[in-house]
This record gives sequence, C-alpha cells and structure tokens, in this order.
Amino acid sequence: MAEELSLAQLEALIEKRKRQLARLQERRKKLESLLEDVQLKIAAIEGRVQRGQRRASAARTGAPAPQRRRRRRTRKGGPGGQALDKVVVAVLSETPGGLPLKELEQAVLDRGYKTSAKNFRNVLYQAVYKLGRAGKVKRDPETGRYKLVG
Repeated sequence: MAEELSLAQLEALIEKRKRQLARLQERRKKLESLLEDVQLKIAAIEGRVQRGQRRASAARTGAPAPQRRRRRRTRKGGPGGQALDKVVVAVLSETPGGLPLKELEQAVLDRGYKTSAKNFRNVLYQAVYKLGRAGKVKRDPETGRYKLVG
C-alpha cells in the first residue's frame, strides 16, 4: 500500500529536502551567533569578558562583530569656534527683555554662528532647554521669551 513514486518525483522530493536543510543550517548559524552574543553580554555583566574576546569568537563562527557606536564629535560653530550655548548666553545678555525662540534663532545666526542643521530652531531649542536645566536661562510663560536668570 505504499505509493509508488516516479524517479522525477523522488528527485523533486530530494531537492525540496536539500533546500529545507540549507535554510535550517543557515538559521542555526544565525541563532548560534545570537546565543554567543547573549552569553558574552552576560559574561560582561558578570565581569568575565576579556578584551578582544568577541572578535576571536566571531572569527570562529564567521559572524560579523557588532558595530560599535562612534561618539559623534561636537562641532563648534560661530565666531572663533564658539559653542552654541555660549553664543546664546552672549545674545541673551545683550537683551535684558529676552527674546522669543524665532528672534533668538535669527540673532544667533546674525552673530555669525555657522550651522549645517536642517532644522536649526530645533537644535537651538535643545540648547536653550539644556541651559534652562542648568539654571542659566528661563522662559517667561506669559510672553514666551527666553531670558537669562539673575
């Protein structure tokens, strides 16, 4: 009662199994690499990882080493390479009534601050926000103007 298969059908079944096997082997390779990464992270937390251990293990499995995040260099623009926060403080020190963000943006750019930001106002807002957290600048909620503290 076994079904009789032709030679072409048997060859097709063999090819199908070979493709399944190749997919499963590739999946196993990826999972082994992920497992090794997890084990290394655990070991790092426990303080057992030696320097360079990841690269050696990656070379054994053929897995690429994870990309390290590079710290972005902060560019200093403006006259004399001044940082944005220093330019903002200088502009606000000259205007005792304070400035709204849009006017502050123009004043900073008029001061010669160079930027390649697509949305400089957002960058400026972040700088002003950090200055506010540091207690150097405050925003008047009634007028929406940013002023120096003190």
